[in-house]
Amino acid sequence: HLIDIGLTTPSSYLSIVLDENNCGEDKAPWTTYTTYTTENCDKEKDKSKSQSCDTLVVVNVPSPLGNTPHGYKYACECRTPNKQESCDDR
Repeated sequence: HLIDIGLTTPSSYLSIVLDENNCGEDKAPWTTYTTYTTENCDKEKDKSKSQSCDTLVVVNVPSPLGNTPHGYKYACECRTPNKQESCDDR
């Protein structure tokens, strides 16, 4: 989706730098996307505001990132990644 709307993403950058479409051990092409649905996380926010807790968010990510890339996982879980997880993400 980001590429479709013209934004540069790590995947498009790496494809240009590496001049290939196969990245990672599983050789998943950066041009292939996985779509998954996650819950919109409003439960931890101010309950006095009328926010829906059951909204579903559909996310498209490059296949090499898998179905649960860290950035979206943390957003969904409404928490900050710990030091080890932040290090792993780098």
